[in-house]
Amino acid sequence: MKLSYMTILPVHKEQDDRIQVVTPHGRGYLPKNAVTVFPSNQGLEQKPGSHLLESGESYLGLNYFWGGMSSFGYDCSGFAYALHKANGYQIPRDAGDQAKSGKSVSYDALQPGDLIFFAYEKGKGRLHHVGFYDGDGKMLHSPQTGRGIERIELKGTLYEQELCAARRYWQQEEEPSL
Repeated sequence: MKLSYMTILPVHKEQDDRIQVVTPHGRGYLPKNAVTVFPSNQGLEQKPGSHLLESGESYLGLNYFWGGMSSFGYDCSGFAYALHKANGYQIPRDAGDQAKSGKSVSYDALQPGDLIFFAYEKGKGRLHHVGFYDGDGKMLHSPQTGRGIERIELKGTLYEQELCAARRYWQQEEEPSL
């Protein structure tokens, strides 16, 4: 059975090197080093923005898939949703809703892992896209049919002209106490 990224299955039993899980087809085994076990009432540990980007790097080149929410293919907002979920954050599924929630971030305060949103008519029209700010003026995103997940420079692109909002859902790492 093929499992997609972020598939959540009930654990039946933990063993030394593998985890026995319950699937729709009965019990199966997964290598212990390939899974994260967590109490379902607590969810996954919340990680900082840089971890969202690290999670997404393994999908560079993966084909865009409209409505996609799995590692078999993502659309732009499905990619944002999945990477947040993998790092302990529950956010809205669709880009329009993602742009209305979270913490508003000014463009000069963007940090890696923030979501950036784009609208037609030079940012004044209907919202149509979301990506991750990747630092140094770059974006990690799932662009459109026929193109895979990519990291691009925003400067000089249509995206630079259409930037309309930025939001942060992740929490800052706590400063180490001295």
